[in-house]
Amino acid sequence: MTHYLRKYRERKYLMRIMISINLLIVASMLASLLSAYMYSRKISLDSQREANEKVLSQINYNISYMNETVKNFAISLYYDNDMAHLLFSRELDRFEDTLRINKLNKTIAYNSFVHSIVFL
Repeated sequence: MTHYLRKYRERKYLMRIMISINLLIVASMLASLLSAYMYSRKISLDSQREANEKVLSQINYNISYMNETVKNFAISLYYDNDMAHLLFSRELDRFEDTLRINKLNKTIAYNSFVHSIVFL
């Protein structure tokens, strides 16, 4: 009977050693996987943030450029004598006004940022 108890204790001790080794391996694998996940997440988020900043910077530049272009276009139209006549004249001259409106339509067609102008 003592022979069986000795073998049982030896097997039990061996099982404890095997379980301990397996738990250590699993724990180290989990730690390395967690570390790799956190590192890759940080890298991917940083690269995505950098790409978003570049896109937003380009959009900001484009909007600023369009704003300046439209502002200059509006100022040049405001100080043009023919357009000032269309804006401020009380009398109607169909022929002259038609020529001025055609000139305005050509100016709009040449400027890609302006799609229409409203007369009030």
